[in-house]
Amino acid sequence: MPTRPSARALRAGCLLAAACVRPAFAGIQDDISVGIGLAADELCTRLLVSGDSRARVEWRYVAPQVSTLPLIWRVTTDGSGASVGTSLDALLGTEARQALFRPGLGCTVVPPGTAAADVLAQPFTPRAPRPLSAAPWPLGEGAAETSRLDAARLAAVQQQGDKLFADGLLTAWTKRQNTYAYLVVQDGHLVYERYADGYTADQPQHAWSMTKTLTTLVAGLLARDGRLRPDAGPPVPQLADGAKAGITWRHLLQMRSGLEWTENFGGFGPNSIMLWLQPDHGAYAASQPLACRDGSAGAVCADADRFKPGERFLYSSGSTNVAALGIKRLLGGHQAFYDYYQGRLFEPLGMRGGIVMPDASGTPSGGTRGVLRPRDWLKLGQLILDNGRWQGRALVDPGWIAFMTAPSPAYAGYGAGVWLHGSLEMPADMPRDIVVLWGVKGNYVMLVPSKRLAVMRMGYSQDEAATAQRMFDAVRALAAAF
Repeated sequence: MPTRPSARALRAGCLLAAACVRPAFAGIQDDISVGIGLAADELCTRLLVSGDSRARVEWRYVAPQVSTLPLIWRVTTDGSGASVGTSLDALLGTEARQALFRPGLGCTVVPPGTAAADVLAQPFTPRAPRPLSAAPWPLGEGAAETSRLDAARLAAVQQQGDKLFADGLLTAWTKRQNTYAYLVVQDGHLVYERYADGYTADQPQHAWSMTKTLTTLVAGLLARDGRLRPDAGPPVPQLADGAKAGITWRHLLQMRSGLEWTENFGGFGPNSIMLWLQPDHGAYAASQPLACRDGSAGAVCADADRFKPGERFLYSSGSTNVAALGIKRLLGGHQAFYDYYQGRLFEPLGMRGGIVMPDASGTPSGGTRGVLRPRDWLKLGQLILDNGRWQGRALVDPGWIAFMTAPSPAYAGYGAGVWLHGSLEMPADMPRDIVVLWGVKGNYVMLVPSKRLAVMRMGYSQDEAATAQRMFDAVRALAAAF
């Protein structure tokens, strides 16, 4: 594991610059522009937030994801962090991208037109970490209670874990599962956990869209406090006028805002533009037009031919980032947002070191940027299993959990911040009451409430369809065993 940078370096931030060939290769320029942002983001997050191995992150995770970029990049590391560049810059020109590391906030990509100094100048005070406890999970950091499993159930749990960790020495990089954490909870007890070589239980890990569940729970806390009304519109200026003024919190969280979107992870499209080329993720997403009914892009159709808010399901990290921007504005700024989710959600759940990394405007990027320890991601699942109660007291209203786990009126396979039975991506023979926290690269917390069961897998899958099938097989088998 790499050593952490010095305090001086932490104050300065982490510079991750990626370079690429300029317009002589115009056909790939846009994708490379996105690719350098992704590379900077992943290197910063996984090296300096998660404390991962540089070689593993650079070549096993990032290189297969950014296609031709590794042919022209070079990566150097010094006391202040890392840089990604190209050895061909003198000949063909370069484009640079930075990701800045700040304690308590994690990594922020600095998009074109934004000064790194302005991002670093944003005032922020991190909260002190909770004291350690040796109590069993979820109260403390004690070892998994494997003794609660009889021999048959332990064998079933181990067998599914072996399948999830089944990469071989000859497995192609583009087919590797790269599983680094597998945990099982039954009846509120952590009964099994396993980590890949080089990983520990105390490392926070980026789970991408599992962050949507976290943001939806924060919205539920605001609703409990009387500060958010689900059927009101969020205080986002881009939604103030015209038909978009009908977009509500409920619409955003259930993925039926009506805003045009393409949920691409690589390539050049709204999601990647938002994540790696825009300073304000929520404002960018909120600025999108309502989608045309005929599938035309942009502003080419008449207003009467557009979807109305609430009519159509369209999965969108942008929609959850609009909600995050609304939460920031409700609470009065990025520090207030951070203090709220830390104080009202993370601290009561006993989480340590968890963050939602912000965009360059300072808004926590609530659609994709959560970084928590695997055990702490599991706590969000357990909170849902316990109907919003935590250690005997109501933390989130049961009605809000019911809202999250009820099918969206526009699509039965999604609730609010979670996936449900009926999703096109889910086999029909899965338990009918399944609830899934689901993030790209094969990150899952799968819940079976009738069995009081939670199964987690974290990793960086390069073959997500295969990883999904292994997880569905595991949950189906464990639900039968329990």
